[in-house]
Amino acid sequence: AIPAARTTVVCPGSGAGFGFACMPEEQASAWMQDGPSTGSLQGFRFGAGVRYTGDVTSDGSGVIGPVSIVTGGYVLADMMLGYTIDKWDFTLNLRNISDKQYYGTCLVRGGCFPGENRTIVARIAHRF
Repeated sequence: AIPAARTTVVCPGSGAGFGFACMPEEQASAWMQDGPSTGSLQGFRFGAGVRYTGDVTSDGSGVIGPVSIVTGGYVLADMMLGYTIDKWDFTLNLRNISDKQYYGTCLVRGGCFPGENRTIVARIAHRF
């Protein structure tokens, strides 16, 4: 089971709290990275991970009374390939590798915010 996390704001003196709107109560992520330390592939590394975000609820009031919109949760996968030689480091990161289409959140006042599409970032670094 994934442990639930809840962010609350406590009103001074009341002892009562409330959750932030449009924030998921459940989030989890896992990442693994490895690479050979000897042999012809020494210097290469690879990584993979998953990110889970639970349902997001937006509450409000409309013309017909209280309204609640729930945006479904999602799971995304990421990966990384890298190579280090001497003082040079080359890295290729892929986020949302399946290019899953999803909404990060939808608001009662109107408007849904699409999630991040597949993103590929290359990085070259030199250590002095």
